[in-house]
Parts: sequence; C-alpha cells; structure tokens
Amino acid sequence: MCGRLLTYVTFLRRVEGWEAGFYVYRFLTALTYGMYLVASRDLVKVTLGNAYGFIGALVAAENIPAIVSVFVGGAADILGRRRVVLVGLLGVPALVLMSFTPIQALPVLAGAYVTFWTAAITAVTGAFLDRTKSSSKRYSIYAMFGSAGWGVGGVIAGAISQARGDRAVFLVAAAAFTAALLAAYFKHPGGGGGVRFGEVLSGARKVLLPLLAIALTIAAADMFYGVFSLKLRSIAGSAELFGVLYAALPSVTGVLIRPLAGYAIEFFGPLKSFAAVIASYVTILPAMAVLTGLPAIMLWAVPVWPFLDQSSTIMISRSLPRRLQSLAAGVITTAYSVGGAAVLVTSLTPALRSLWSAALTSLAMLACSAAFITAHALRSRHKRLHRPVVEG
Repeated sequence: MCGRLLTYVTFLRRVEGWEAGFYVYRFLTALTYGMYLVASRDLVKVTLGNAYGFIGALVAAENIPAIVSVFVGGAADILGRRRVVLVGLLGVPALVLMSFTPIQALPVLAGAYVTFWTAAITAVTGAFLDRTKSSSKRYSIYAMFGSAGWGVGGVIAGAISQARGDRAVFLVAAAAFTAALLAAYFKHPGGGGGVRFGEVLSGARKVLLPLLAIALTIAAADMFYGVFSLKLRSIAGSAELFGVLYAALPSVTGVLIRPLAGYAIEFFGPLKSFAAVIASYVTILPAMAVLTGLPAIMLWAVPVWPFLDQSSTIMISRSLPRRLQSLAAGVITTAYSVGGAAVLVTSLTPALRSLWSAALTSLAMLACSAAFITAHALRSRHKRLHRPVVEG
C-alpha cells in the first residue's frame, strides 16, 4: 500500500494544468459539501431532536434535484463543456441563505444548491473521464481529493459550529464553493460539442439498468447513513467531535482506500466490484443498527462508499463512448437523484420510524439493486454471445 501511495505522489508531480485545476475543484466542492452536511445535521439534531422524517426529507432534497444532470450532461456533450461549469455559481446564494433562514427552509435551499452544483459536475467529471480514457486508477486520484476535502470540511465545520454556531458554517461553505467553480472554469481544457441528440438518447437507454441499480444502492446507503447520523451525534456528545467522526474519520479511511479501489476495479472489473459493494452493505448496515459506541463508529468508518463511487462511475463511463462522457457523468449524478426520490417516498412511510426499520428498508432496496445489476450483466452477456462475426 505504501508503495502504491508513493507511486501516486510521484504521479501528482507530473500533472497537467487542467488536471491540477480539477483536483482543486474536487477538493473544494467536497469540502463545501462536508461542511454543509455536518452543519445541517447538527442544526437538525440541536433544533428538532431525532427528527427522522425531516432527515429523510432533507436527504431526498439533497439528491432529487440531480435528475437534471443527465440532461445537462447530454447538453454539455452537444454544446461544449466549459461554459456549463459557471451554471454552478447559481447555487452559491442558496448556501448563503441557509445562514439566516428558518430550518424549515433547509430542504428547499439544499435542493437549489445541489441542482446547480450537480449541473457543473457533468462538465468537469465528464471532461476528466474523457481525457483519461475512463481510467479507474486516474479517477481514484481525482476521487481521493474529494475524500480528503470532505474530511477537512467536516473538521472545519465542527470547529466553526462549536465557536460560532452552525449558521456561520454555511457562509464559509459558500466561499469555498465559489472558489472551486472558478478554478474548474479557468483550468478547463474544453471538449464536447458536435454530438447529435440521437446519440445521447441511445446512450442513455443503454445504461438504464445499471442506473437503476446504482440509484437504489445509493438510496439504501444515503437513507440509512442519514438516519444513523442522529445516533452518531448522540454518541459524539458535541458538535466538534461529531464533525470529526462524521466526516474526518471516514475521509481518512476513504483517502487510504482510494488507490487500492482503483487497482481492484481495474483487476476485477467495475461490474463485479459493484456487486461486492452491495454484499458489503447487506452485511454492515444491520450491524450498525444494532451496535453502539465504538463498534458502531468503527463500522461507520468502513470505506465501502469509495468502491461504490468508483465502480459505478467506471461502469457507466466504459459503457459509453468518449464523446458521451459528460452524459456518463450526468447519468451517475442522476442516479443520486433517483435514489433521493426513493428516500423521499420512504420518508413519508413508517419505514423511517426507527433506525432498525431504516436498516430493513435499506436491505429491500439492495435486493432490488442486485436484481437490476444481474439483469444488466445477463443482457450484456447475451449481446456478446450473439454479436455477429465479421469475416474478412
């Protein structure tokens, strides 16, 4: 592992200007989201207590707006990618408003922030996947900056919340988000343009089954972890320690595992790696519902999410041609939206009445995800076996 990390450090010394700008973007956008998550969860806990239904609605609001990403990603491939980055700046006012509006407005503002943030993601991540030819190892470096940013953001948020209150965190997050978007815009290498609308539709249909599988896995993890955050806040006892446990701890394990995840996905393939993610969540989530104290914290820190992120991204990316990589990024982000819709529907039912009922609901979602990804694997195998042989 140390040798691989050294290889990554050596690689970072040779990165091009556009790539460095994208790493800054990934770090700062993740830092922004880490700050927002810690401050919003702490604010809910302090203001409303164990409001599981409100948390479910908030998680949904953070994910549903990303449904626009598949359309924005397709548009970026058709019209060009760089100009789309600036759309993200429209999300800055929403973060600022969180600093003084009533908590009841939080889901609406979170939805606005995520809508414009995820629109910009397609233009940045799509360009990255295109320029690196869907390399899992290269993507793991890009994602590693995200893991680091998320952890640093959580620590910063916890410290600011302890000193100035949760509301002050949102203002700092807005500044970091603005800097991230400007870094991506000025360093963006361009690309995209010239793709026909019919190509975008054909590509979207091709990845429908894996999109549904990814969406349900994201929904299962997001819903349970969102509810579990209230339990984690009780274990922590303070906003400062909560920030460390909620963001910094999984960030450290995430940063360490990202390089290994890149190699593992290259070796086993993204489809098998994604199936392993489902199996891991089936084992871990019920245990987190039962355990408390240090054992629960240890399970919270298990880095399954990096494998989910990387396996799903590379699976979709390699299913589409390079000219449709903004669409690929949009499909991944839209999967978060579909997952958010599933969480919203669930939050309106008794499924989120307790942590244990949330765990059972997550298991049901994971079972459906396994069915979709199995159907996709069988369909892909059938197409390979029946592909016409061209002689000559």
